[in-house]
Amino acid sequence: MAQNRQDMGSGPVKPLLLQLMIPAVVAQVVNLLYNIVDRIYIGHIEGIGAAALTGVGLFAPILMLLNAFAMLIGAGGAPRTAIALGQGNKDEAEKIIGNSFTVLLFFAVVLTAGFYAGAPALLRLFGASDATLPYAVAYGRIYILGSVFVLLVMGMNPFITTQGFAKISMLTTVIGAVINIILDPILIFGLGWGVRGAAVATVLSQAVGACWILKFLTGPKTILKLRKENLKVERNIILPVLGLGISTAAKNQFLACQFAIMGTFMPALMLSGFLYDILNMPPAVRAITCIIPARYYVTLLQTLFLAGDIPSVIIPCCITLGVFAVALMGIARLKAPKSLE
Repeated sequence: MAQNRQDMGSGPVKPLLLQLMIPAVVAQVVNLLYNIVDRIYIGHIEGIGAAALTGVGLFAPILMLLNAFAMLIGAGGAPRTAIALGQGNKDEAEKIIGNSFTVLLFFAVVLTAGFYAGAPALLRLFGASDATLPYAVAYGRIYILGSVFVLLVMGMNPFITTQGFAKISMLTTVIGAVINIILDPILIFGLGWGVRGAAVATVLSQAVGACWILKFLTGPKTILKLRKENLKVERNIILPVLGLGISTAAKNQFLACQFAIMGTFMPALMLSGFLYDILNMPPAVRAITCIIPARYYVTLLQTLFLAGDIPSVIIPCCITLGVFAVALMGIARLKAPKSLE
């Protein structure tokens, strides 16, 4: 245990920071590489790669909302556990871990039921078209069914780090990422499962990560154990955890809202087909985009840099953009005050 744990109660601050920082950075880099490789695999699915990749991308707001609830417990419970451990109150620290585990399971049940039923409507709201919705729903619903593992990994892993086991915490991410990278080509291409294979690979890798965490927290090497008698939720234990974690959860929820807004308006901004094919957009959205200047601006840029000099496209776009500019300047002039007094 000594070789994998950093003593956070003594020693110079800078070495302690490095001992915690380096494993955390390595874990984030590996996780980033996994996400890149995962998207590469999905993008290379023959015939549907582009639509499938777009559909999976539209699931991001739901994914971030799941992460927000996990971090509500992880970001709130881990510091409270560290405080109790620093005070020498091991019993309270273990109660925080047990209560946090129970609340994560409760969140998993509620979120799985809600998001599974509401996935099609939410994905439509985020900008899914008839072409991308089937892939978004196929990926999203499998991921949602395995969200209990996602919540446990993201919510319980900080309790390992807070005890000083930064390397063990890092291995949670690394093991899951490596398993996912291995399973992706097997399930996506080998078994021909497509985006469903990508979702199954992600869920299985998160399941392994969750088992790794639970094995450690119930094993002999941990300082604080996850005990059955601490699973009953106590108000005086869980409320401070939720109060401390709400800021991190709110940040993730705001990010999810930003992704949702981007997903809603990107089809109207990227009408050249760079991200979304205008022909696959709902008729109402297609009509609205005609009054959005970005449509003509993006078309103009792609014509100049990709298609070359095509006057029949460039001239109408320039005229339309000029009309928009004059109109906006006129509105601004009417609304502007006549004087500064």
